[in-house]
Amino acid sequence: MRGQMILLMAGVLMTLLGFLAIATDIGLLWNTRRQMQTAADSAAIAAQQELFAPNAGATLVSAADDDAASNGFTNGVNGANVMVNNPPLYGTYAGNTKAVEVIVSENQSTFFLRALGLTMVPVSARAVGVPGSGSGCVIAMDPAASNALVASGSANVSAQCGIWVNSSSTSGMSASGSACIQGGSINVVGSSYSNHSSCPPSPTPQTGLQAISDPLAYVQAPSTAGSCAQTNYSINSGTVTLSQGIYCGGITVSGNSTTLNLNAGTYILMGGGLSVQGGANLVGTGVTFYNTQNSSYSYKPITFSGGSSTTLTAPTTGSLEGILFFEDRSITSSQKNAVSGATGTVLQGTLYFPHDELDYSGGSSATAYTILVADIIQFTGPSVINDNYATLTDGSPIRVASLGE
Repeated sequence: MRGQMILLMAGVLMTLLGFLAIATDIGLLWNTRRQMQTAADSAAIAAQQELFAPNAGATLVSAADDDAASNGFTNGVNGANVMVNNPPLYGTYAGNTKAVEVIVSENQSTFFLRALGLTMVPVSARAVGVPGSGSGCVIAMDPAASNALVASGSANVSAQCGIWVNSSSTSGMSASGSACIQGGSINVVGSSYSNHSSCPPSPTPQTGLQAISDPLAYVQAPSTAGSCAQTNYSINSGTVTLSQGIYCGGITVSGNSTTLNLNAGTYILMGGGLSVQGGANLVGTGVTFYNTQNSSYSYKPITFSGGSSTTLTAPTTGSLEGILFFEDRSITSSQKNAVSGATGTVLQGTLYFPHDELDYSGGSSATAYTILVADIIQFTGPSVINDNYATLTDGSPIRVASLGE
């Protein structure tokens, strides 16, 4: 009897040890699976961010591979496999060309499970990156400039959204005089900011953050092929209506009693820029200005000091949804874009000057939304910047990568 008890206890002990061994292996495999999921999530975000850029192509794969490798799973090394699918092959976003699926897999060696004949166990993790709307609407893109975002004098910046300053300079954001900077959040890449104002920025800026890439890189520039609809177009009195087309030498509007009505569409400023001055008014719904140049017509900036009846709104659908002013990305100029308006001026849309300065002095506080993305942004007047994108089919044009699955 005593011998039988010993054998029984030995059997129970061996069974418990077996379960413990299996639990140990499963725990190790689960930990690997968790690390793999982190790699897949991060790689999907990286690939999705890359998808925003024009002509992304094979860079989606390299972006995902590089990011997965940084998280411990290098494609083709130690049996690891990183598969990138655009569009996804499975799940909710299958067939959606705006989404990117990443599957990370690897055969993992076992320890105690070898006794059951399981020497290798396949482990995989899957994630899907999808486009989401960003919360930022004031973004200074210059990576190194001092005073990349400036509020001086009596400038009062009140943004209902996030403010981003990409400059790593310790004075990348600065305020002086009685200027105030307020936002839903204030995010600064540099380790500090310069405040010589009697009105401290609110909320307290977060510093030392990672720079963000161009959130509008995905927007395709409009075609500039075709002949000139007008050359050196200028109006200084009366009321005139224009339609979309290529305006060689730009558009100039002046005169206190002048109103230029714009039919919906894309206005290509082929050199010459846009100059609105002397209290003149510009009125257009569903319009985009694309500012560029060619060998015959040299680049000039947007200089805008329209009257109180000026109302410009960007398209609410289509490839240029939410884009009001769009500077050719190849342009680098020392000329400043100056956009200002009276308290009744409506500039509803995105003002996008990726490589040049924008001096902004505001307009109507009732404008549903305004987005400023420029190399350098200088505020020179009261500027209330709202973020109500209800009129836009796809929400804010500021795109960030997020996880859908």
